[in-house]
Amino acid sequence: MRRTALALAMLLLPASARAQDTAPPIAEGNTDQTRLAGQLGGTWSSGNSKSYSTNFQARVSHRRGDEQLMWSGALNYGHATAPKLDDSGDPDAEEHRFKTDSLYYTRLRYDHFFLEKNAVFLAALAFRDTSSGFRARYSPYLGYQRTLVAVESFEAWVDVGYRAAHEILWLDRRARADGFAERRWVHGPLVTLGIELKLNDTLDLDISVEGQQAVNREKDFRVYSITNLTNHVGKGFSLGMNFNVRYLHEPIGDRSPLDTQLQLVALLDHTIEGAKKK
Repeated sequence: MRRTALALAMLLLPASARAQDTAPPIAEGNTDQTRLAGQLGGTWSSGNSKSYSTNFQARVSHRRGDEQLMWSGALNYGHATAPKLDDSGDPDAEEHRFKTDSLYYTRLRYDHFFLEKNAVFLAALAFRDTSSGFRARYSPYLGYQRTLVAVESFEAWVDVGYRAAHEILWLDRRARADGFAERRWVHGPLVTLGIELKLNDTLDLDISVEGQQAVNREKDFRVYSITNLTNHVGKGFSLGMNFNVRYLHEPIGDRSPLDTQLQLVALLDHTIEGAKKK
């Protein structure tokens, strides 16, 4: 597993078995629906290699008729212990602790559905990922969503939108306060394609791929991909594996353009159905 950064983006992180914060039409007969979802995972090691990391994600959505409001958030945090660089040749050298992962995001999204398989949405996102160079990223965006296929075991959808972001960058990973230098606005169109496939009675596969080309920065092209494999163990409880990929054609500072992350997680999902139509 290789880990230097993560995007959902957000944009990028799922908070349940769904690969993207989409919302299909409510089942016939329901007028509203509330859904609560959480995801928890982590690693810990001791002995020759001392480190730990944890990731937590949550989502709350409420839909009433053709309107839906959704909040989602995530936190990734990791620490490791290693010898100081100038004493690395000494087996008795004093060890020091450092962050290996520091990421969070929070997003609020409003959807208005029409003509059964269509929706328009407004959203706002706050994001931080110091490993990939983002001290902070504030991003409003809007768009249109279309469900392309929706059958019992398969669903495909597309989002087309426009996103602007105010970014505060961490240009030099070795610097401290003086490494936080550049502030910039980045904006441009984005397209997201997604599929949700029910492999059998307990196993689901969700994939979403998002691409954005900045209008004001010719070389700024970004791709985000999320793949979720979920095994439903019992009612409201699942075990899953998430694989996330992020590509920045114009990486920040001297960082690599490609970041990946593999997570093994436990998921809790609870849905409250509304009153039936008369």
